[in-house]
Amino acid sequence: MPSKEFLCIQAANKFRVKHARGKFEKLWVIVCQYKQGVTALPLPEAKTVLNLWHLHGIERRKYGQCNPVELLNQWLDILYGEGTADKLDIEGRCSQIGQRHARVNIPYYTEENAPHFYFRNPFDCILEQLSAELSGYE
Repeated sequence: MPSKEFLCIQAANKFRVKHARGKFEKLWVIVCQYKQGVTALPLPEAKTVLNLWHLHGIERRKYGQCNPVELLNQWLDILYGEGTADKLDIEGRCSQIGQRHARVNIPYYTEENAPHFYFRNPFDCILEQLSAELSGYE
């Protein structure tokens, strides 16, 4: 039975293939290697969502038009059981963080000389929150 990490990496590669057709060959090579027992895929030392994402998640600079939440939801269901992603409501949490960021900057758009604050991407905040909230996966 494939490991959970392999399934997550496979889901990430399928996601990339869906949005960038040239990635199919890479996915096929990985699947063939796995079937032959050859797996040179790097795995995180600490098994957290954040660490796995840093190794095998999608890069926003390359796949900016993609929604990484879709991939993260697949990973959460693979790593922590079906329905986990629905319970955690990643899309809603990202939206809430984005709204808080926007509210803080309202004075910048309505008042002269008001400061403008720059924040990290809400998705990056979610990855850190999940790694703190969820136990390490098996």
